[in-house]
Amino acid sequence: MSNSKFITVPVADGLTSTPTWYGLVQHTRALTKKETYAHLADKIGKSKAKIKSAFLGLARYVRENAAKGNSSCLDGIVTFHNVCKGAFATLSGPWVKGRNYLLVLATEQDPFKRALDGITPANVVEGAKPTITSVLDNVAEIYDVLATGHEFTVAGADLGPDPANDGEYVAVRLADGTLVKATILESTLQSVKAKFDTPLAPGDVTLVVCTRSGYGEDGSLKSATRKIKIG
Repeated sequence: MSNSKFITVPVADGLTSTPTWYGLVQHTRALTKKETYAHLADKIGKSKAKIKSAFLGLARYVRENAAKGNSSCLDGIVTFHNVCKGAFATLSGPWVKGRNYLLVLATEQDPFKRALDGITPANVVEGAKPTITSVLDNVAEIYDVLATGHEFTVAGADLGPDPANDGEYVAVRLADGTLVKATILESTLQSVKAKFDTPLAPGDVTLVVCTRSGYGEDGSLKSATRKIKIG
């Protein structure tokens, strides 16, 4: 049984008064690079170092091929090719740096793009409502009191901030309004593990989780907050 979920969001096409609806799929967690290497190592029986080396080698190969104007093919999975972005003033250009640029685009192939055939996700019409139910210092094992450098866990619903996406983070808002961001270690919809590397002065603060709740860059940013103390 699939636990996949999606929401429908309107987009105006400018041609009719009736909007077109399209779906945003919710991802239950965001894997860091280290987590991805570890997961694949466990699945295929290779060391994390070898998995990382393979990814780095593939990335370099794709970059070198793209710079030569070539496309790269990972058989049965994806094709990498160059596309031109940005509008031009006339038929002959000119090419304007900053407005016009080349982008490496990945296009999925069969059977990879059909790996989810047969799955019908549930439409969660009301969308995401991120909430925080608890904040635990994992080292001191104390709720709602954090120490700098200690790993902590934020539990709740519809969390899942992806640090790779702009605007998503875990942070504390100080009394003067300053926002200090934490390093996200693990992130799922139900819990987020993080830690503050920047020293924080003791006192009352507001913990903030700003997230798109797994709906990606097209999803809307929402935040959940909770009053805690820095001990």
